[in-house]
Amino acid sequence: MAVDKPDRNYDVRNLNKVFAIGSIVLTITVLLMVIDDYVRPWKDFQRRFQRDEARKVEREIREAERAMASADAKRLQEELRKEEAELKKGRDEYERVRKELDKINAEHYGRDLEFRFSKATYDSVKYKTEIEIEELRQKNRPDEANAKRAELDAVKKKMDDAKVALDAVTARQDQAKAELDRLAGHVEETRSKIEKMAAARDRLQKRLETIKPGFVTGLLNAPMLDFMAPTLKIEQVVLPKLRHDINFMEIPRVDRCMTCHTVIDKPGYEKGPQPFRTHPNLKLYVEAQSKHPLESFGCTACHGGRDRGTSFVNAAHTAENEKQKKEWEEKYGWQPMHFWETPMRSRSHFYAGCYQCHSRQVEIPQAGPLNRGLRTVEVSGCYGCHLIKGFEKLRKLGPDLGHIASKTDPKWALKWIRDPRSFRSSARMPSFFGQTNQADGPKGDRPAAKDLNDAEIDAIVTYLWDKSVPIKYDPVAGNGDPAAGKELVHTIGCFACHTDDPGETFVDRTQPRAFGPNLAGLGSKTSQAWIFRWLKDPKHYWKATYMPNLRLTDQEALDISAYLVSSRNAEFDKTEAPAAKKQALDWLATEYLSARMSLAATAEKMKTMTERDRKLFLGERMINRYGCFGCHEIKGFENVQPIGTELTEEGSKPVARLDFGLEHDVEETLPAWVYAKLKNPRRFDRGKIKAWDEKLKMPDFHFNDQEATDLVAVIQGFSKARMDAEMRRNLSPQEVGIEEGRRIVRNRNCIGCHVFNLDRQNEEAAIRATMKDPGFYPPLLHGEGEKVIPSWLFSFLKGPTTIRPWLTARMPTFGFEDQETVNLTRMFAYINKAEYPFETDYFKIEPPAPELAAAGAKLFTEFKCLQCHIAGTGKPTREAADLAPNLSMARARLRPNWIEKWLRDPQAVAPGTRMPGYFPDMQSPDKEALGGDAALQMKALKYHVLSLAGKETPVVTGND
Repeated sequence: MAVDKPDRNYDVRNLNKVFAIGSIVLTITVLLMVIDDYVRPWKDFQRRFQRDEARKVEREIREAERAMASADAKRLQEELRKEEAELKKGRDEYERVRKELDKINAEHYGRDLEFRFSKATYDSVKYKTEIEIEELRQKNRPDEANAKRAELDAVKKKMDDAKVALDAVTARQDQAKAELDRLAGHVEETRSKIEKMAAARDRLQKRLETIKPGFVTGLLNAPMLDFMAPTLKIEQVVLPKLRHDINFMEIPRVDRCMTCHTVIDKPGYEKGPQPFRTHPNLKLYVEAQSKHPLESFGCTACHGGRDRGTSFVNAAHTAENEKQKKEWEEKYGWQPMHFWETPMRSRSHFYAGCYQCHSRQVEIPQAGPLNRGLRTVEVSGCYGCHLIKGFEKLRKLGPDLGHIASKTDPKWALKWIRDPRSFRSSARMPSFFGQTNQADGPKGDRPAAKDLNDAEIDAIVTYLWDKSVPIKYDPVAGNGDPAAGKELVHTIGCFACHTDDPGETFVDRTQPRAFGPNLAGLGSKTSQAWIFRWLKDPKHYWKATYMPNLRLTDQEALDISAYLVSSRNAEFDKTEAPAAKKQALDWLATEYLSARMSLAATAEKMKTMTERDRKLFLGERMINRYGCFGCHEIKGFENVQPIGTELTEEGSKPVARLDFGLEHDVEETLPAWVYAKLKNPRRFDRGKIKAWDEKLKMPDFHFNDQEATDLVAVIQGFSKARMDAEMRRNLSPQEVGIEEGRRIVRNRNCIGCHVFNLDRQNEEAAIRATMKDPGFYPPLLHGEGEKVIPSWLFSFLKGPTTIRPWLTARMPTFGFEDQETVNLTRMFAYINKAEYPFETDYFKIEPPAPELAAAGAKLFTEFKCLQCHIAGTGKPTREAADLAPNLSMARARLRPNWIEKWLRDPQAVAPGTRMPGYFPDMQSPDKEALGGDAALQMKALKYHVLSLAGKETPVVTGND
């Protein structure tokens, strides 16, 4: 008999079991997925903050309740009780006045409404009637026009009557209010104080209800219900004007940092633990009223990092050091985000972001490390080998080598090029030779690395001397007095830019006194004749030099040159100069020739070349290879392009494009790579098999750790910034003028002598450290724009004249071009928001009244001004340090209004000045002149000082 088979392939009971198990597994998986999606690290941070904040609010509530129960609160309660009792006694009168006030208020409302309507009617009729009257007058119908004017006057009278009635009611209202306040005494005031205490507690109570964990907040934050009004939520700001480049399009930044950094923009949490801490500089960043509000700039534009990240890892935090890395790994499971190209900047590189918006400013306010780094770029000449946008107009850093043979001898140059720091420990010229990638490799047919270096150096010097154009110097008449020369070097101002201490290394190469070379050891380098001619006219040798002309007499130049040439570097003199060995020279010449032609042609060419020909050929190749023309003017290399990588957007370079070589102890990040490169530029050749001319060639600048760190921040700042133009620091025409002037101040090291910013007196005017008496200090230039007349300043900068002839330090002649002088003059005026240009003859605009002129002369004598000042050719009678400028120059030099400001409070204008204040608190010591009016007396003195011009010839000395 046939058996019925089921029409299913599998047993139903087994299928049910499988489906049941599968459903359970799927349900568990979905639940786990929901939990995993719900449980986010940022929620833990917010819960922590809310718990801590709840405890803080509870403490504040207890403090508020204690305040309500304090003796002061009880006293207020007692006062209120007594005042209410007093009020109760006069309740009938109080109620009568209050009811009267209610009636007056009602009447006031009606009168006010009546006035408003009448005024509106008048305004409407006035507008229409004015047009009608004008038309009637044009039609020569005066009677009708007058009738219309009478109608308008009637409407105006109604408005005026309504205003009179309103004013009368207002007066009664004010009187009733005053009477009510008198009867009420301080009841309302006391009650208000008590209510404020209670209100503070109630406000805190409401705040507590919103943050304290509980059933309601738990429900609002529960999975699937947290779409309503959760207290745990992602906080973000959308920044459409700041964008990310994702290759094919740009998307706005969406910063979510404040999801964890919950109080970053709220004062009061400055000492809290991270991430619950207030930003350290709310006045400048984050706060709504700051220059960089959170809603406009966010966080990542300055700090870097992944803007949309909400976990510690995917926000792309960057550890400061190895210790912090380990701490983060244990605490947060931190690891680098390998594929995020702009990780958060470490604390030492925070300021890199400033450059993206402020690149047009010579110095960025409150960005000290970045400013140091940018200055290091300048003084190291990085822009000579690397194209950097914004640095194109800077002149080459090193001296012109077109006349090198007239300055020194080949032996010195050979030793200098081999190791600049063997001659001068603070030398800015980097070390090209004897580097880590120039060691001897496996034995073969290649000469020793030292011999190859010597051959390259010899070839470079041979080429430079071959191209050098001689300058004839007349023999120096006499030997000069070295002792007198030393005294001059120490007193006329040389130490604003130089030192003569052979042991000075200048840890900070950006400081003013490191601006020029150390003067020690010059006798080993050059001759007295060259120094003499250089001192007399620096531009005769190097047209682009920043060395100014000190207007030295022949004898002064002779004495100084005698002193400088007497200093020698004995150790350097003993050193043997490198010389090319024939084998090394031939090998190098063959290597570079074979790169251009076949081996057979190379062999034939070598047969026709003399040793000098080979040196000249190799010298040209070495100068081209090492990029010497980036810092020096060299004949034949005038139009050659820089040899280095462009750095304009180096900070945006992907890590994958950086060559780490075989180095495994350098972290694979841009900052780590740049730091390693700066500390040892040839490091990444280690272990690599390369031909001699393929090796890395960046020289060693001997950067210390701080300099390298600052430069890393600068490189990070050289990046692509996708933002609207309005987000950058766009300079006004006046600000552009200020920056143009500041660039000249930077280039000419004006801060070596002068203080421009009173807040930075310890950094500026380095020459002060070499002067014993503050009376000999060069003048403060803080406030110079409101002090001097631009036309005088222009002339002074073009051709300085002596203002205080008894001083030894002198303002040199810089040889400014006219436009440079205009830029400086304009800068001073714009900084102080002073009138520019100022071309007014003050006496023609405001001639002095006779009584003021007479009083000014009397006060001038009474205050004994000529004890410190001179006028014209008068002889000074006091110690040089106590003397003050020649007043006969005042009319041409000083702005009249500044003279009054100076007389009012000299210390406020120039802190530390020896000028006494004659008018403290606007009180004059002379109670008779001009009625003792201090303001009039200062004006009178101003007139008298300005009248001194031209009466005597200004003092002129041999220094002019």
